[in-house]
Amino acid sequence: MNPAPGLAAWHTALFTIAWLVVPGVGVADAASLVVQTRDAQDRPMSDAVVYLVAEQPGPVVTPAAEGMIDQIDRDFTPPVSAVQVGATVHFPNSDNIRHHVYSFSTPKIFEIRLYSGTAAEPIVFDAPGLVVLGCNIHDHMIAWLYINPSEHFGLSDAQGQITLSGLPEGEYRVYAWHRDWPGSAQLDAVTLAAGEQRELALRLDQGYPQSAATLDIGALR
Repeated sequence: MNPAPGLAAWHTALFTIAWLVVPGVGVADAASLVVQTRDAQDRPMSDAVVYLVAEQPGPVVTPAAEGMIDQIDRDFTPPVSAVQVGATVHFPNSDNIRHHVYSFSTPKIFEIRLYSGTAAEPIVFDAPGLVVLGCNIHDHMIAWLYINPSEHFGLSDAQGQITLSGLPEGEYRVYAWHRDWPGSAQLDAVTLAAGEQRELALRLDQGYPQSAATLDIGALR
């Protein structure tokens, strides 16, 4: 998925990136990529989505897994999720009050009217992009669900880290998304050899990114 027209340059300017080949033994013929995300203050950046799109896509190896977004203490849990296109997502309500879940986002417009417990029908997300969720009863409730066009994706943890494994060798375009930005940013392409393990350092920055060859990798950690 490409960023919206006019946003690509703006988003690119938000990221400083660096590639570093690190020692490691991968599963035969499978590469891996470890992504470390940090914000402008050099703090780990959680809930960032990074996904890879192969320049020459092969058959989908991993089918779309199911997801779940619960409602606990009048909040969506988790507030940020990421799934693959075609995934089925369940929306249980663990509160003792009823909620009314909806989305007006282009990838999936839907609503689950007032209910409690487990909704009768989960929702299938069959188009890529960002889906913003709300509750028609509680205006403060909001969640972000990113639908990835690729099976190769991850969501950064509290330490700002994502591990993408089982990657076929080849060239990939790298994309990143965070809820603070309206669209996804396309980063540099990377070519992975069979069995290679590589690390990507990614940091939110207000300046235009330097060439990866001149970056001080140690400063990004």
